[in-house]
Amino acid sequence: MDKTRTNITPLPHKGSHFSAVGLVAILVTVVLIGSFILFRPVWKLHLLGYIPYRLGFLESRSRKSPVMQSLPSVSVMELQSILAEADGDIQLIDVREPQELAIANLNHLGFQNYPLGSYEQWRESIVDDLKLGVPTYVLCHHGMRSAQMTAWLIDRGFTDVTNISGGIAAWSSQVDPAVPQY
Repeated sequence: MDKTRTNITPLPHKGSHFSAVGLVAILVTVVLIGSFILFRPVWKLHLLGYIPYRLGFLESRSRKSPVMQSLPSVSVMELQSILAEADGDIQLIDVREPQELAIANLNHLGFQNYPLGSYEQWRESIVDDLKLGVPTYVLCHHGMRSAQMTAWLIDRGFTDVTNISGGIAAWSSQVDPAVPQY
């Protein structure tokens, strides 16, 4: 039996020293990850464009936070009854963007538009435009942006604010099929 050994030469090993390129790559990775963690972007991608989530406005509210889960909410069927029986002051806010309103809106019911993308334009005046103690209902496409706005209004002293669960999509499917879906 002939045992033939192949001579395998190992690659040159220079000990445990890192190359300059390796150190730079590690440094860049650490800086990028650190900056992502420390400086979260104030812009989040939304299907219809970028909507600013300013620090102190919507950034602190997440879907899973107890505050967001405990917000007062109403179904579109309940809202329809409320609107039919409303005999006093009631405030209706739609936080969707103008391009969304062009597709479907409930302006004929009295909704005022405060698009989140224009937050900087109305954030100071909304407290003057609306009454703090009047029942206020907030609408968006599916109910998430309106929930954020509801929490923001409550933080600003509004005492009777309610999120419309399901948004205009639910209104279109459950209340008025003539309202276009998108």
